[in-house]
Amino acid sequence: MDTKLSTQQLKEYLTGQANYYRSYWKENFETPQKVDEFGFDEFMLGKAEAYEDCLRMFNKQYEVDLNLER
Repeated sequence: MDTKLSTQQLKEYLTGQANYYRSYWKENFETPQKVDEFGFDEFMLGKAEAYEDCLRMFNKQYEVDLNLER
């Protein structure tokens, strides 16, 4: 079984993850209502930012266009 990813597959995965976590954060936590939500809010935002950082590094390495929701 071949488990290697192409650069296109990796870009699509990272883009999908970044967009998912950014969208989830925007829909649920952009303005948190409760103090106890704050930790999970920051966690989800951190995940979105981490995937976005991965995409920036990927773009720098492979010189591809990024398609990030903001």
